[in-house]
Amino acid sequence: MTTITKERLLTIKQWRETYGPGSNVVLPAEEAEELARIALVSLEAEPVVFWFEKYQEGATA
Repeated sequence: MTTITKERLLTIKQWRETYGPGSNVVLPAEEAEELARIALVSLEAEPVVFWFEKYQEGATA
């Protein structure tokens, strides 16, 4: 598994500014796979606010 650092993400974010809109850039397959994995996990994660609401249902005051 590839570790994507904050610095690497900032570099990727700046590619549009560096190379211009519509430019094609090359991303190593390992990084593309890791970014896709992170995105998929975030899409499937339960929002924290819903977890908090569920937690509060069982709370006693």
